[in-house]
Amino acid sequence: MSMTIQDAEYEAGMEFLYSEFAKTYESEFIFNRVYDYYKENLLAAKPAILNLEISKKMFKQEDFSSALIHSMIFIEVILKNLLYKPVISAMAIDERASHFLCNVTISRKSIPSINNKFYEILDDVLKFKLKEEKWDDQSKKVFDEIAIFQDKRNKTIHEGVLATKSDAELIIELSNYILIKLIPKVLTVFNFRLENTELKYGRK
Repeated sequence: MSMTIQDAEYEAGMEFLYSEFAKTYESEFIFNRVYDYYKENLLAAKPAILNLEISKKMFKQEDFSSALIHSMIFIEVILKNLLYKPVISAMAIDERASHFLCNVTISRKSIPSINNKFYEILDDVLKFKLKEEKWDDQSKKVFDEIAIFQDKRNKTIHEGVLATKSDAELIIELSNYILIKLIPKVLTVFNFRLENTELKYGRK
């Protein structure tokens, strides 16, 4: 899909915006603000995890399309609630700026469509390259796989293309990896952990 003039102007504007926000933050400030966000949103992971549970139930009932859709919901919500929103909130100078930045960055946006400049800021905060994360020992990158499954989900919802058993099985495996390996790696950076559906401060 080719980029329109409007798309190019939007991307350029977003890169400038993130560059300006990036100038305002320091590591200590970011960590304190992320800590505050987590403490105020201890159940931020719960909606995502409930969708993953539904996905697994749908898989057992051989409703593979529903399983795929609910796993994709899990992926989007867990990343937005436990990573994107906390860091955006920490970058913003006040609540109003936080709402604005959240709206232009992630509201009504799929994971693959989020501006790369934002990922550069995330990498600087996390001290590892999020989009380069591999799925276990496989050569597949987690975020490349998310983009593939996002496309399959869109075709299921908008074109009525039924998901296969293999698709549903793979996205559940990917979701489990994100929940068990990737999210804990992110939370550890901020000295938090996830127990069942609740965020806890400190390492076990």
